[in-house]
Amino acid sequence: SLTEHAVRQRIASRTSVSQATDFVLETGRPLDRSRMFDADVSPYCFDFDDRKLLCVSTPDIAGATFFYQSQRQQARSVVKVPFDALPEAPASPTLIFSIGRCGSTLLHRAFDTAGLRSVSEPDYFTQVALRRPSDPALRSVIGGATQLLGYTVIKLRAECNHAPLLIAGAFRAPRVMFVLRDPVDWAASVRRLSPAAADPGGIAA
Repeated sequence: SLTEHAVRQRIASRTSVSQATDFVLETGRPLDRSRMFDADVSPYCFDFDDRKLLCVSTPDIAGATFFYQSQRQQARSVVKVPFDALPEAPASPTLIFSIGRCGSTLLHRAFDTAGLRSVSEPDYFTQVALRRPSDPALRSVIGGATQLLGYTVIKLRAECNHAPLLIAGAFRAPRVMFVLRDPVDWAASVRRLSPAAADPGGIAA
């Protein structure tokens, strides 16, 4: 069954990949299944050991530049949803993959301005791409989490390039975009971001 837990404490990091240990929680109370569909609730990350999706209750954070950061900073409670209670996946979201530092955040904002429901960097995709990139059994839970997300255009963190087939395979007919940039301009942008030449796999757009 679903449970909801007030947040007592949260980690200070703004950019770490979301995980179940990001919050210290109060004792939970049981919930009706309908709670996971409420407008203030959004999917945050997976607890693979407990086989649950962790959602967070927040104020309205639509339009956040980086969704996972706003979730982490503004979470009031955590709703734990067992994998077998998740809904079916939406059929055809638009997934924006990118190399990072290439204008994908600007593209997300353009979609949003045009009236499409667009979200930037929900982090359960990143978590799966880094921890379980070759586990096809996770397709159904990725899809179920995305049904709860409620957006039709999803801009992903660059780390999701580790598992594009797993992520796209969670949906029946996804629309997939991959944003690139002139390699010389991209390298200069990366160098400005990190003089130590950060690993491209970990660069966020």
